[in-house]
Amino acid sequence: MHFVFLAILFFFFQNIANKEYGSRFEPGIKTLIPFHFISHIAMIVSLVALGVSVQIPREGLVYAFLYACTFLMAIMMLMRTLALGPVGKTTLIVNLSMLLPMILGVLFWNETLNLFNIFGIPCVLLTLFLSVPKKTGTERTSTRWTLSVLITFFLDGCLSILQKLFLRACGDAYSVSFVLVSAIFGLLITFVLSLAFLIKDHALAIPKKRSLLPFALIAVIVGATTAIATMFNMQSLTLLDGVIAFPVRQGGLILMMTLYGILRYKDPFDLRTGVMLLSGLAGILLLNV
Repeated sequence: MHFVFLAILFFFFQNIANKEYGSRFEPGIKTLIPFHFISHIAMIVSLVALGVSVQIPREGLVYAFLYACTFLMAIMMLMRTLALGPVGKTTLIVNLSMLLPMILGVLFWNETLNLFNIFGIPCVLLTLFLSVPKKTGTERTSTRWTLSVLITFFLDGCLSILQKLFLRACGDAYSVSFVLVSAIFGLLITFVLSLAFLIKDHALAIPKKRSLLPFALIAVIVGATTAIATMFNMQSLTLLDGVIAFPVRQGGLILMMTLYGILRYKDPFDLRTGVMLLSGLAGILLLNV
């Protein structure tokens, strides 16, 4: 169980770093690409330091490349979403993306839903419904956050689907190497895009000297915590059933991020938010039973 708690802790630090980026810097693609170039270096260094090697079958390279592309889009959308809205709600909805690979498994892989899973689906739908903003003076910002978080929800679900497709094609033995190879592809993609922006604009869209150090530091934290949290998460799954590990990890992370958002950013917590949190946690628990 200690691996689960360590995974929660490092995913928590990752989300804090993503939110801090959004509160300090512009979440535009031209700034995020060099940011993630640095974060992917940190991710690769962390994985290699943890003893991960590049060892996957040739057919797995396609999945690793697709995963790298999707991960970049997902993490950039997450950072944009965190910049627009509350961290607790964002974390909750993104973590509900497990519904997508579950539906795909039922439709195409002959997987079945049990009674608990069936009750979990309306909990997820209720949570998504409650995420739609009420008409307020900040309706435009709220609508942008809703669209952004739903796109992030979809992309995060695609990451889980790609992981599942890779494991079905190549087996569990290569799962950790898959993460490293995907990070290497991500580094190459961000390098090429950074070079293209440099050629086009004759400069990279990075902060000035005073802000460059925190910019790079946050990037390193995002990359390192992503790698370490992923490793601890995978280690927890070798010792615990997913039915225990997933609800504890996701539920613990959501509760910590909700509390952090209230204390650090004064995120509102009303009855609607409370019901949304309870239905989301119930959905996570029931979908994993």
